[in-house]
Amino acid sequence: MPAEDAALITQLISTTHRVTRMAATLTGEPRNSTHYRTLGLLRQFGPSRIGEIAAYERITQPGATKIVTALEAEGFVARENDPEDGRASVISITPAGNTAVEAWQEQISAVLVPRFGKFSDEDRAAIARTLMLLESSLQN
Repeated sequence: MPAEDAALITQLISTTHRVTRMAATLTGEPRNSTHYRTLGLLRQFGPSRIGEIAAYERITQPGATKIVTALEAEGFVARENDPEDGRASVISITPAGNTAVEAWQEQISAVLVPRFGKFSDEDRAAIARTLMLLESSLQN
Protein backbone atom coordinates (compact mmCIF):
# COMPACT_ATOMS: atom_id res chain seq x y z
CA MET A 1 0.00 0.00 0.00
CA PRO A 2 1.47 3.36 -0.96
CA ALA A 3 2.25 5.68 1.95
CA GLU A 4 -0.27 8.21 0.62
CA ASP A 5 -3.06 5.62 0.85
CA ALA A 6 -2.07 4.68 4.39
CA ALA A 7 -2.09 8.35 5.41
CA LEU A 8 -5.50 8.89 3.81
CA ILE A 9 -7.00 5.87 5.53
CA THR A 10 -5.55 6.90 8.89
CA GLN A 11 -6.93 10.41 8.48
CA LEU A 12 -10.32 9.01 7.39
CA ILE A 13 -10.58 6.86 10.51
CA SER A 14 -9.53 9.71 12.79
CA THR A 15 -11.96 12.15 11.18
CA THR A 16 -14.91 9.77 11.25
CA HIS A 17 -14.29 9.08 14.94
CA ARG A 18 -14.27 12.83 15.59
CA VAL A 19 -17.52 13.30 13.64
CA THR A 20 -19.12 10.42 15.56
CA ARG A 21 -18.10 11.92 18.91
CA MET A 22 -19.33 15.34 17.78
CA ALA A 23 -22.69 13.88 16.77
CA ALA A 24 -23.09 12.13 20.12
CA THR A 25 -22.20 15.31 22.00
CA LEU A 26 -24.40 17.63 19.93
CA THR A 27 -27.47 15.40 20.06
CA GLY A 28 -27.22 14.98 23.82
CA GLU A 29 -28.31 11.38 23.32
CA PRO A 30 -28.07 9.58 26.67
CA ARG A 31 -27.54 6.13 25.14
CA ASN A 32 -24.05 4.95 24.47
CA SER A 33 -23.20 4.99 20.76
CA THR A 34 -22.23 1.32 21.10
CA HIS A 35 -25.94 0.57 21.52
CA TYR A 36 -26.68 2.14 18.15
CA ARG A 37 -23.69 0.44 16.54
CA THR A 38 -24.96 -2.90 17.84
CA LEU A 39 -28.43 -2.23 16.44
CA GLY A 40 -26.84 -1.20 13.15
CA LEU A 41 -24.83 -4.41 13.04
CA LEU A 42 -27.96 -6.46 13.64
CA ARG A 43 -29.63 -4.59 10.79
CA GLN A 44 -26.64 -5.24 8.53
CA PHE A 45 -25.85 -8.86 9.41
CA GLY A 46 -29.17 -10.11 10.72
CA PRO A 47 -29.73 -12.20 13.85
CA SER A 48 -26.45 -12.88 15.62
CA ARG A 49 -25.09 -14.68 18.66
CA ILE A 50 -23.55 -12.73 21.54
CA GLY A 51 -20.08 -13.92 20.52
CA GLU A 52 -20.59 -12.59 17.00
CA ILE A 53 -21.76 -9.24 18.35
CA ALA A 54 -18.69 -9.11 20.61
CA ALA A 55 -16.44 -9.87 17.64
CA TYR A 56 -18.13 -7.24 15.43
CA GLU A 57 -17.80 -4.62 18.18
CA ARG A 58 -14.35 -5.82 19.26
CA ILE A 59 -15.50 -6.08 22.87
CA THR A 60 -15.69 -8.91 25.38
CA GLN A 61 -18.63 -11.31 25.50
CA PRO A 62 -19.64 -9.97 28.93
CA GLY A 63 -19.57 -6.46 27.45
CA ALA A 64 -21.76 -7.57 24.54
CA THR A 65 -24.12 -9.32 26.96
CA LYS A 66 -24.46 -6.10 28.96
CA ILE A 67 -25.32 -4.11 25.83
CA VAL A 68 -27.79 -6.73 24.60
CA THR A 69 -29.45 -6.90 28.03
CA ALA A 70 -29.91 -3.11 28.03
CA LEU A 71 -31.27 -3.14 24.47
CA GLU A 72 -33.58 -6.03 25.33
CA ALA A 73 -34.93 -4.12 28.36
CA GLU A 74 -35.84 -1.26 26.00
CA GLY A 75 -37.52 -3.65 23.58
CA PHE A 76 -34.96 -2.91 20.85
CA VAL A 77 -33.76 -6.50 20.47
CA ALA A 78 -35.25 -9.93 20.98
CA ARG A 79 -33.43 -13.00 22.22
CA GLU A 80 -34.40 -16.43 20.90
CA ASN A 81 -32.92 -19.90 21.17
CA ASP A 82 -30.39 -20.65 18.47
CA PRO A 83 -31.99 -23.37 16.30
CA GLU A 84 -28.52 -24.85 15.69
CA ASP A 85 -27.49 -24.90 19.37
CA GLY A 86 -30.14 -24.90 22.09
CA ARG A 87 -27.60 -23.67 24.67
CA ALA A 88 -27.05 -20.42 22.78
CA SER A 89 -29.23 -17.43 21.96
CA VAL A 90 -29.64 -15.48 18.77
CA ILE A 91 -30.24 -11.74 19.04
CA SER A 92 -32.34 -9.90 16.47
CA ILE A 93 -33.44 -6.30 16.13
CA THR A 94 -37.12 -5.55 16.75
CA PRO A 95 -39.32 -3.01 14.97
CA ALA A 96 -38.79 -0.71 17.98
CA GLY A 97 -35.03 -1.12 17.53
CA ASN A 98 -35.31 -0.19 13.86
CA THR A 99 -37.35 2.87 14.82
CA ALA A 100 -34.71 3.85 17.42
CA VAL A 101 -31.92 3.62 14.83
CA GLU A 102 -33.89 5.70 12.36
CA ALA A 103 -34.62 8.32 15.04
CA TRP A 104 -30.91 8.41 15.97
CA GLN A 105 -29.97 8.91 12.31
CA GLU A 106 -32.47 11.79 12.10
CA GLN A 107 -30.98 13.34 15.25
CA ILE A 108 -27.48 13.06 13.79
CA SER A 109 -28.62 14.66 10.55
CA ALA A 110 -30.35 17.47 12.40
CA VAL A 111 -27.20 18.44 14.30
CA LEU A 112 -24.62 17.78 11.59
CA VAL A 113 -26.29 19.16 8.47
CA PRO A 114 -25.96 22.76 9.69
CA ARG A 115 -22.21 22.16 10.16
CA PHE A 116 -21.60 20.17 7.01
CA GLY A 117 -24.59 21.04 4.84
CA LYS A 118 -22.95 23.93 3.01
CA PHE A 119 -21.17 21.77 0.47
CA SER A 120 -21.29 22.66 -3.20
CA ASP A 121 -22.71 20.21 -5.71
CA GLU A 122 -19.11 19.34 -6.64
CA ASP A 123 -18.25 18.68 -2.97
CA ARG A 124 -21.31 16.45 -2.53
CA ALA A 125 -20.37 14.52 -5.67
CA ALA A 126 -16.84 14.03 -4.33
CA ILE A 127 -18.18 12.81 -0.97
CA ALA A 128 -20.65 10.48 -2.69
CA ARG A 129 -17.85 9.07 -4.84
CA THR A 130 -15.65 8.59 -1.78
CA LEU A 131 -18.43 6.76 0.04
CA MET A 132 -19.02 4.53 -2.98
CA LEU A 133 -15.30 3.69 -3.12
CA LEU A 134 -15.21 2.92 0.60
CA GLU A 135 -18.35 0.76 0.42
CA SER A 136 -16.96 -1.21 -2.52
CA SER A 137 -13.71 -1.76 -0.62
CA LEU A 138 -15.66 -3.18 2.31
CA GLN A 139 -17.16 -5.86 0.06
CA ASN A 140 -13.77 -7.48 -0.55
